[in-house]
Amino acid sequence: PPQEDSMNRILVSFLLAISLINLSLAKIIESDTVTEIKNHVPNDLEHTLIIFDLDNTLASPKLEIGTDQWVNYLVEEKMKLGLDLQQAFNAVLPTYFHVQFKIAMHPVEDITPRIIEELQAKGASVIVLTARSIFVASRTLDQLDDMRVQLGVQGHAAELHLNMPIPCIYMNGVIFSGNNDKGLVLIELLN
Repeated sequence: PPQEDSMNRILVSFLLAISLINLSLAKIIESDTVTEIKNHVPNDLEHTLIIFDLDNTLASPKLEIGTDQWVNYLVEEKMKLGLDLQQAFNAVLPTYFHVQFKIAMHPVEDITPRIIEELQAKGASVIVLTARSIFVASRTLDQLDDMRVQLGVQGHAAELHLNMPIPCIYMNGVIFSGNNDKGLVLIELLN
């Protein structure tokens, strides 16, 4: 598959919502490293929600198979055969699902699980917002457990089905948005 510049440089992006109650205080911060978050948070993180992206931010497969870039390559190849984008994506999904149940994930940066623990120790709730669908939710949670990444919002439901056009769910600290707009899914969850 063709190598993209983005494969050589992992863009770590995270959303830091300063308050669960007042979204006007939210900040979006993009960085090349997860440790950058330490420069943007106060010592007391009570009532703070930190939202990370999953793939290529917190975690990635050990090999290229199963990555976003790999999926994009497969979709492009299907489109070269005459399929439109949706048809190509639908053709690739079964392979993607199969691969996700076979591969292990590892933190993009070795320090990531410790950074999340430190944020939680300071009182922050840490969750993940991913475009992964509900069909790989249980496997994704297993992959995060294998990496020793624990997520969630204390005092909130461990599982919540969100009212969106395409099925999506909040489960154990991960929002599985599927093909819904991630921003709209986040708003639905926070409401």
